Amino acid sequence: EMYISALIVFLILCREGAFEPQQPPSVEAAEGKEVNLPCNYSLGTSDNLYWYKQTKESMKFLIQGYKDTKNESHYTLTIATDRKNSTLTMWDVGLQDTAVYYCVAAA
Repeated sequence: EMYISALIVFLILCREGAFEPQQPPSVEAAEGKEVNLPCNYSLGTSDNLYWYKQTKESMKFLIQGYKDTKNESHYTLTIATDRKNSTLTMWDVGLQDTAVYYCVAAA
């Protein structure tokens, strides 16, 4: 099995001030499987959550959500009811998914 290493970097923009997210610096997954990328934060009442993927070539918007679950082709974003954490799930991962992933909370 081939393993994919995806470095996860979390940028959080919030009005409450700075904090340190409690996530691992990287995640590995077997090719063809799914991988879950966590993001913990405290969203304001009007904040949305945005995920971006950065490769050597570009920065690409992936998905955004406000609450519950949202699906976009290769990605599913699940936001907890209390809006303090979320998970980005990538399906059928491959080498093309090796990247830096940014989780951003903003109004």
